[in-house]
Amino acid sequence: LTLSAHIPLVRLDARSKDSVKSALINLVEHALTVRMAVPGWSG
Repeated sequence: LTLSAHIPLVRLDARSKDSVKSALINLVEHALTVRMAVPGWSG
């Protein structure tokens, strides 16, 4: 699997609620960071 350096790869154990929660938090934080970096985006 080839991903660009700016795309995070998050490992998780789908059987663990805490692991899934952490992965989802990372996903949302990354999405918000990328969204805020788009010029002209005001939310």
